[in-house]
Formats: sequence, structure tokens, C-alpha cells
Amino acid sequence: WQAVYAFTGAAARTSGQEANQGMIAAGKLADLTIFDRDLFAVPADEMLETQIAATIVDGVFRYRNL
Repeated sequence: WQAVYAFTGAAARTSGQEANQGMIAAGKLADLTIFDRDLFAVPADEMLETQIAATIVDGVFRYRNL
């Protein structure tokens, strides 16, 4: 949780962008990275095997490997 928060909510807070980004919510920018597994459930020794399945920037898919 801490690493995900550091790259989302904490990053938005420190850059003064909490109103626009930092979480998935109505009215926020839709900039997302989708991974091939649940980052909260994957065992620590498998974390480095995680791959990016897709990225969405400004609500538009920019990369898909689904």
C-alpha cells in the first residue's frame, strides 16, 4: 500500500495536484497504469515479474498488452 500511495496520492499532494489527480474518482484525470496482476496480492518474491498490461493517459489508452 505504501509504495502505491507514494506514486499516487502522495505524489499528487506534494505537487499540489490533489484536486485533479492522485486517486480514481469522478472529476479526476484518468491517468492509469494497469498491471497484469493484483499488486496488493502478489507475493513479494514475484513483484519483479509484474508486467504493465495497459496505460491510460487523459482517459485514452496509450498502450495495451491485454
